[in-house]
Amino acid sequence: MISALVNFTWLPYHPVWSGLMIALSVAVIWSLTVHGRDLAER
Repeated sequence: MISALVNFTWLPYHPVWSGLMIALSVAVIWSLTVHGRDLAER
């Protein structure tokens, strides 16, 4: 979460790289919240 927020500060300087990192951070957070219960049950 912190990584996504920090990348917003770099958005004006490196827009493509920052956009990719924000998308990756959101995807990781989403996958952990959706599939986290599956891992906890094992």
